[in-house]
Amino acid sequence: MIILNTNMNISMKTAASNTEIKKTFLEIYDKDLKSRYNPPTILPIHDGAPTNVPLIVMQSLSNHTQLVLTKSSISIGTSYDEAFNSSWDKCENHLLEKVRDVFLFIEALQSVKINFIGLVAQIIKDEYDDASKYIFENLLNFASTQSVYDTECKLTYVLKDKYYINLEIQNVRLFNGKPMINSTEFVPVVSDDNVQNKLVVSIDINNRYSFNFNKTKSTTDNDDVNEIVSYTRQLVENLDYIVKGDVKIED
Repeated sequence: MIILNTNMNISMKTAASNTEIKKTFLEIYDKDLKSRYNPPTILPIHDGAPTNVPLIVMQSLSNHTQLVLTKSSISIGTSYDEAFNSSWDKCENHLLEKVRDVFLFIEALQSVKINFIGLVAQIIKDEYDDASKYIFENLLNFASTQSVYDTECKLTYVLKDKYYINLEIQNVRLFNGKPMINSTEFVPVVSDDNVQNKLVVSIDINNRYSFNFNKTKSTTDNDDVNEIVSYTRQLVENLDYIVKGDVKIED
């Protein structure tokens, strides 16, 4: 198992102006965060700009984690290296530390309401050498005489009338151990000799179902973070069964 990355996204609504958001964030940074993060980049976004435009971008001292703050959301994206990527315990502890940092800011900001929270984890099951073929032959019910190049299987569950649980199983090509194409980088390939076709599982859990369909009753706080992380752990621990088509989720 190789844990590639996690991304937690917090959707929120606030009456604070962009100026107030930046001021509050800098106060929290100076008081609580500067020992663990590089100085934040404060972007000159005026009030009245679209709420999804980044206001603040900040990297952890290790440069493995990036926080992006807009008026309507906060994202915590982390890529894990060899010291972390074989242990979900280590990744989870790191993630929860960053979430606590973000909640210091949320709790200091006036008139903020969290809409919903989501966590995505991408994990490679590296024991499969031809992931396209494995997924096609074991998880998809298609009859074909052609050799398949890429395959993808996605399932969505609703749990407790609150959470969406999305599972996506697909192949990913690695060149010298790195995905050939990701969201920020293209890895040039000069030879197929070092290309591996591996199986990757994406676990995406969020409480947007409750926000979408039970808005009058929907509330989100740090307890939801803990529950989402707990369900993610449960699925990580059962990946051997999931990749064989056996999905069990204990509520």
